[in-house]
Amino acid sequence: MNKFLLFIILTLIIGCGQNEPEIQPELITPITVNPLVNFQSFLNELPNEEKKCLISDFTNEEEAKIFVSENSLPNPSIKKCLSSNSNFRIIHGLFINKSIELSSSELQCIKSNSETEKFDYLGKDFAAPMFTYSLGSLFCLNESSRNVYDSSTGDNLFEGIIDNKPLISILPKNIKSLECMSEKTDFQSTKESLTFIYTSGGFFPIQIFSDLSNLVECIEIPEELAALGLNDSSSLCLSNKLENIFSDPLNPSLNDIPKIIIELEGCNIDAIALLRYFEFDVPEPVEKIEEVEIPEEALSDERFTCLSEKLDMNDVMEFLYTRKLTEKALISAEKCGITKEEIESIDLSEILENN
Repeated sequence: MNKFLLFIILTLIIGCGQNEPEIQPELITPITVNPLVNFQSFLNELPNEEKKCLISDFTNEEEAKIFVSENSLPNPSIKKCLSSNSNFRIIHGLFINKSIELSSSELQCIKSNSETEKFDYLGKDFAAPMFTYSLGSLFCLNESSRNVYDSSTGDNLFEGIIDNKPLISILPKNIKSLECMSEKTDFQSTKESLTFIYTSGGFFPIQIFSDLSNLVECIEIPEELAALGLNDSSSLCLSNKLENIFSDPLNPSLNDIPKIIIELEGCNIDAIALLRYFEFDVPEPVEKIEEVEIPEEALSDERFTCLSEKLDMNDVMEFLYTRKLTEKALISAEKCGITKEEIESIDLSEILENN
């Protein structure tokens, strides 16, 4: 009888064990592997479903491994397969690679942030500075961790990232100044502006003039700019005047340029010297910029809209300060169906300002 009961008990235990689903332990360890250096090791750090997602467009793992090693990320062929937890583990690993030992409170903050500040690490964000995709994670760092992070970037967060020293001189230099800027303006707009500067390779975002009053509270104004009249009062004046001037904050139109120059002078800032500081090729002015009445039919003429879209900033500056059209401007006008006589009889700055 006892043997019979023992047999039944063993049978039940074995049966329950066979029906129990396989439980995969939660992956919480940091990922420090660079996928371009060792894609196989990177894959092995991921949950099975994310691993399968990443190689689903390939015949097998080996093919995926060859693809990643031969093609620099980001690449549209890599899907958005990573969960917020995996992205959190990657960010944790990035800090470890910078010799930053995160505290439990910092980790919890970053973990919470990764749930809301979505990004695609293997896509367009791969190898980009962290402030372009997880600015909130930087703000989670305590003072000690911030000091280590700032030291790893040199004198400025943008050093070695963009090649525009004048622009670098007025950008936040460390996490503290980044956070200051974010609090003065708006977290998302700060992030978008930093991303624009990085992805454009350091193109000067001229709309930054409208944020000068906030910026000067978070940075040290370079001596060269202070000498041109840029200070707390003039930056506030300029910010107030330019607040609503830009047609698109991240992609200013040439239409904005004439207004900006006029407002710079109106705030007792040397407009020509300031623009030259930021490496705009501005010729010497031959006459003062004045607003000129222009026929309404010309302002609505699609040909002039076409022209305003084809010209670059230097063409406009040339006209504004010499009242002479560059060869490129004349060629562009011809392509838009505007004769040489027509374009020379109309104030180009007014056309750009109203189109």
